[in-house]
Amino acid sequence: MYSHKLRKVKKTKLRIKRDAVNNKSKSYNISGIAWSGRGKIKRVDISMDGGQNWRPARLQGPILNKSITRFNMDWNWDGKRSILQSRAIDETGYVQPTMRLLREVRGTRSIYHNNAIQSWLVDLNGEVSNVQTM
Repeated sequence: MYSHKLRKVKKTKLRIKRDAVNNKSKSYNISGIAWSGRGKIKRVDISMDGGQNWRPARLQGPILNKSITRFNMDWNWDGKRSILQSRAIDETGYVQPTMRLLREVRGTRSIYHNNAIQSWLVDLNGEVSNVQTM
């Protein structure tokens, strides 16, 4: 059975870009897009430690109703393994769920509208890969 609730997806995607001015530094710009089917994006938070601590990202306009909103944050990588995550919060107060919360609601067999927070491992050599955290 189809439900309109499934269309109200909130999601974020991340991209990591090395500072073009000083490529010997460990300075990066983390950027991405966020969207919600419930309204405007109010805030995007980024974690560099697998969701233990969150910092607000800069939103880039225009911020429109039910539309993609760009965000970014500068990050000085210390060379240690890091797990990057981003989460969106919309004007209704809905917070993008963790995979654990999403599975509690939908179970493990749901493959559609996976709007859980995605995790990106930055390894010691700087290689980035998508990982799943619970």
